[in-house]
Amino acid sequence: MIRWYAAPDIAETIAEIQFRAVREGPSQYTEAQRAAWIAAPHSADALGARLKDARAVLFRRGDEDVGCMTLSPGGYIEMAFILPAHQGTGVFRALYTALEAQAVHAREPRLWTFASLMAQAPFQAMGFRVINHETVERAGEMLRRAEMEKVLE
Repeated sequence: MIRWYAAPDIAETIAEIQFRAVREGPSQYTEAQRAAWIAAPHSADALGARLKDARAVLFRRGDEDVGCMTLSPGGYIEMAFILPAHQGTGVFRALYTALEAQAVHAREPRLWTFASLMAQAPFQAMGFRVINHETVERAGEMLRRAEMEKVLE
């Protein structure tokens, strides 16, 4: 089931999904890189402040929230995380489809994101293209990612 929220209102849920998605299951990043990316779930207050103008879409399966995406003004997708046990089951596509419909309704001309190594293929499957590959430093570790965009019609 898909549900929309003001992102700050569900920051604790988003933080937990993000933490588990990054730290559990298979990854193209080393354990040291994953720990540098996110050592512990973000506090709800800090994440809520960071996402103050964003809307969030959650995917609930049974009694568990298993995926989330956020949409900020300007078409920025800051968060796109699926719990490892639910990756490859259509959750990403369902969340993205709802998010794109919201962006079109808001007349955003494009959607864009910084995609991790794991997120690049799902975003490409949704029609995104890589603008730039880059490496960012987090807590002494270097993490590769791609800036990606999709022009909306």
